Amino acid sequence: ARPPPAGTRNIMEGGHVASDNLYVTRLPSSLTQDDLQQIFGSLGDMVRCRLIPHRSIPEEASALVRYRSAEVASKVIELVESCGGNIGSGLAQPIQIRYAEPSKGKHHEGGGVQAGGGYGKVDGSDWG
Repeated sequence: ARPPPAGTRNIMEGGHVASDNLYVTRLPSSLTQDDLQQIFGSLGDMVRCRLIPHRSIPEEASALVRYRSAEVASKVIELVESCGGNIGSGLAQPIQIRYAEPSKGKHHEGGGVQAGGGYGKVDGSDWG
């Protein structure tokens, strides 16, 4: 298996692979990309984020949020869990947050498959 892309760091935490990439669920569908950046940027040194509309529950959305390091992402998870997912910021219901699943493999034009990589794969496509 190849190592994660440069700048992506994974650590073991509680038997799970911790990474700098988080998957957030139970967000309101009315949330905008700017709202997402403001909320999650205030929780730690965020590199980028992407809002993902929920296909089967129209009133909910999800998001991928990448932080500067796995350590920062881990602290964000701890913070969110410590308040039961109620992070305020105008969100009516508690959110759920976890480390994003790494890609299982991505086919490249050269015919090879790149394993892993740390980019969350939620809806069948990598983000970056």
